[in-house]
Amino acid sequence: MSQSEDNRCLNCQLSENETPLVPLHYTGKQAWICPACLPVLIHKTEMLSGKLAELEAA
Repeated sequence: MSQSEDNRCLNCQLSENETPLVPLHYTGKQAWICPACLPVLIHKTEMLSGKLAELEAA
């Protein structure tokens, strides 16, 4: 599996082959988010709390 197949939006799980992705750093770890999900990150961060906790635990 190539690295590009691993890069998916933290929220909607679209890959970088389907949509542009923006890097996101949290607790020293890198994740990705797509432009369509940026409003969720900015305005409704609580919707990502479980996903961010998973990233923190990884």
